[in-house]
Amino acid sequence: MENKPTNSFTYTQPYDESHVSHDISKMAMLFIDLMCQQAEANKSYGELIRSKDALAQFGFNNTKNAELLGEMSTQISEYKNAIDTLAFMESVWKKFGRDAMVVRYDQFFQILEKYDMVCGSFDRYLGCVPQFALDTLTRLNEMWERKELADEYANPFEWSNVFSIYNEHAAISSLKSHLRMPFMAAEHIVNKINDATGCEGDGFIKNPTPNNLSDVLFIAAPAADMQPIEMGVEFRTEKLEELRGAIPTTIPERREALQESLYMGFLSYTEYNRIEKEFFMAMEKRRREIRAAHKGVKDEENRLKEIIAASDINRYAKIKFIHKEPEIVRILKDPFICSLTTYGVLIHTKWGAEAEDATIRHYEQLRDAIMGGAK
Repeated sequence: MENKPTNSFTYTQPYDESHVSHDISKMAMLFIDLMCQQAEANKSYGELIRSKDALAQFGFNNTKNAELLGEMSTQISEYKNAIDTLAFMESVWKKFGRDAMVVRYDQFFQILEKYDMVCGSFDRYLGCVPQFALDTLTRLNEMWERKELADEYANPFEWSNVFSIYNEHAAISSLKSHLRMPFMAAEHIVNKINDATGCEGDGFIKNPTPNNLSDVLFIAAPAADMQPIEMGVEFRTEKLEELRGAIPTTIPERREALQESLYMGFLSYTEYNRIEKEFFMAMEKRRREIRAAHKGVKDEENRLKEIIAASDINRYAKIKFIHKEPEIVRILKDPFICSLTTYGVLIHTKWGAEAEDATIRHYEQLRDAIMGGAK
């Protein structure tokens, strides 16, 4: 069935700050709830973890104790992860204030999709910067200068500017998902981002060294207020790879060898002319085959480019084969400042919470319970 170019963007009614505040609080609350449940369900494993560590410390790796603990490794790992995550959240609130939030990558991506937001560098943002966001950035910059903004809270990253498309039918949706979170970061974080967006990124960076605050912080803002990121698109569909693989190779030149045979007396002029004519006929045939194969590849590439160009993807990315102006559709007006962590996206600024919102109150109760040392 022919894949016709379609506009993939569906307009949604505008939202205000209260919608976003509610949803972010809900996602953060669900994350805390899940970790608390895992910790409570497996709290008996705390003693087992200490036993396992002690066995390893003294070399009892082949004992029955170690074998039984190994069989419980999944439950122990879940418990340890829950405890570590809750401890990390508590350290975030102590370091950055109680308004900071940690949201799982997949849930953060849901927020981006719902409100048509993208993650990007500060220089791509064209909207207004709220004063509270500037105050937060000033405080974070002071921490950066004092070398207090460790990788634990702000993992360094780079921006991915190339995307490979393997599936024609999912081309637009996969590219758009990538453009919402176009990160190259440490491998374990990139893997979580890929899982959240449902598409493969373009690799990860090893031992990144951040030079300034912009290397560890990013803005999540409405697409309407973000300059489209410059993105190169490579097509790697199965059909196109087959066409590329079918391009013939050139016949090697044999004219010098023929002339040498003539001079040495191995060939008569008649035989030489016959072989040379056959050779050039074969070469011309091969050139026609090569031109036709390259044209087939080019035609297929152009067909795929038309599918991308006919979509609304230019609202998110500047791609060299798309020349039309992007459509501006505003769903939301304010951004927030974030960083990448092992556990999820750390949101440093957010919209003011409305006190009557039950979800926000529940989140604050959970947060205060953890801060207060409650189980």
